[in-house]
This record gives sequence, C-alpha cells and structure tokens, in this order.
Amino acid sequence: MKIVSIINYKGGVGKTTLTSNLAGELAYRGRNVLLLDMDAQASLTFSFVSPDYWDKNLKENKTIKSWFECISQEDPPIPLTNLVNSPTEGHLEK
Repeated sequence: MKIVSIINYKGGVGKTTLTSNLAGELAYRGRNVLLLDMDAQASLTFSFVSPDYWDKNLKENKTIKSWFECISQEDPPIPLTNLVNSPTEGHLEK
C-alpha cells in the first residue's frame, strides 16, 4: 500500500484540486483510493458529493468529527469503516 499526502499550510496553492484530480485518476485506473478531508471547509468532500447530499446523508454522523467526539466524550469510538462513503453519480446531482 502506498500513501500519498498533500500538505501545505498556505491556502490557495491547489491542494484540493491536486488531491481530487490525483484520486480521480487513480480510481479511474482501478486503484482503491481513500481520501480524508481534514479541512473544516470540506472543499475536497464537495468535489465528490453535492452539498445537498452532504446535508441529508453525511453531515450528522459520517464525519471524522463524529469519531473524535466519541473519544472526547469517553464513548467507545465508532468503527472507522462506518465513515466510509463511496460516491456514485447520484451524489453529484444538484
């Protein structure tokens, strides 16, 4: 398994664009791709799912924030596999 991280503290340098396009190309070539959007603006997430789909299906309990909240409240953490979302074409509809 290879891991690619794209990190830069400065905004507006193309991190999200590079990440989404690299992930899309690797997936197109048949690779399994896991993206973690750790930015509060969720720009990478919105590259793959529409804001409406996010609000309706993911916002409440399918975020890494949900996982951290369990730990901070001393509850058993939810399995990370519960946070996996595999976008389909329907996720991008407006």
